[in-house]
Formats: sequence, structure tokens, C-alpha cells
Amino acid sequence: MRLAAYLCVDDLKIESDSQAAPLLFDHWMTMILISNAELKLIFKVHFSPGAIGPWAEQKFQVARTSISPRQITDFGKEICNVCAGAIKQEFGLHGVDTGTSLPVLCRGFDELFFDPPDGKRIFVDQWRLAASSGRIGTSIHLDVQDPGLFQRMQIGKTLSLAIASGEVEDL
Repeated sequence: MRLAAYLCVDDLKIESDSQAAPLLFDHWMTMILISNAELKLIFKVHFSPGAIGPWAEQKFQVARTSISPRQITDFGKEICNVCAGAIKQEFGLHGVDTGTSLPVLCRGFDELFFDPPDGKRIFVDQWRLAASSGRIGTSIHLDVQDPGLFQRMQIGKTLSLAIASGEVEDL
């Protein structure tokens, strides 16, 4: 897992968070937009300095007291950026080109302003990234403009597997 390597942890797990989304996840929130004409995806990392501090200590191999608050929030943005890169790469493997914004940092309180607009269908999911040294929340908001997008992605994946296995002759 790319993020585990970045964080220098070997026990990173994804934990399901099936509870209803809280109004406020944590003190800080970083988010990044991954989009094209067919979809808009906002990936968010929710964290507090205390929760992310141990990972920063491991990554930078310094005592927590020598890491400034700005370095902690920058570290949160970089975690968001690493995850967004993996998402963008996955879309690319399925023939979907996307653009990516820079990660943005805001207070977790701003989550209150993320209600989906009326008349839009937005899929939302949340989970936790956990290791023995820390745990943070993540969430995703996906607005699909083209309902056939994921069907085409699956067809492309199936066709690629069929070609690779020799079931379909390569033209």
C-alpha cells in the first residue's frame, strides 16, 4: 500500500466506519478534488494533531515536540495528496483521465457546509486508516455526472483481462 510506505508503518489497515456520518469528524480536514467532465470526487482526510503526530514522528524520525503545528497540517495535506494520487492512478488504469487539485486545509468545522446540493445524487462513504501508531478518518464524496461511467470502466477491465488471458485476439 502506497500510503503505508509513505507513513513508514507496516501495519496500516482500513477499518470500516458504518456509523452515520457525524456533523464534525475531527479538528482539521484536508481535501482534494479529483475530477473530469464525468465525475467530481472529493477525498478528505480528517485528523487532529494528536492523532497524526505519531505518524509524523515516524516519518520524519524526530520527537513530536520538534514538529511545528504547520508541519503537522502540511503532513495531513501530503497524506491526502498520496491517497489522491492512488485514486487518480486507479481511474487511469481504467481509461478514465482525471485532473487533481492541490490539497486544501480547513478546520473540521467546515464539514458542516458540505451538504449535497438539491437535485444532485452524491455518494458518500467514510472509513478509518489505522495503525498501531495512530488512526485518522477519511471520507469521500462522489458526484457522478455520467451514470454509464462505472459500467464502461468495468467493461474495459473485463476486456483487458480477456485479452491478457488470450480469450480475445489482440487486433
